[in-house]
Amino acid sequence: MSASSMPLGMTDTGFHVPAEKIDRLPTLYAPDPQPGEFLAWDEPEGGRWSKPPASPRRQPD
Repeated sequence: MSASSMPLGMTDTGFHVPAEKIDRLPTLYAPDPQPGEFLAWDEPEGGRWSKPPASPRRQPD
């Protein structure tokens, strides 16, 4: 089996980072189109990945 098809050994994956592990999430930087410098776009605390995603509401039958 080639290395590219081996399991990654990821023990915890998900769609958000729980508060007790938020220190593991890096800040996301994105370029500002005008000056071209990188700015913090999404901080770990309070950012997009720090809370569970909204669940779609099920329509009544």
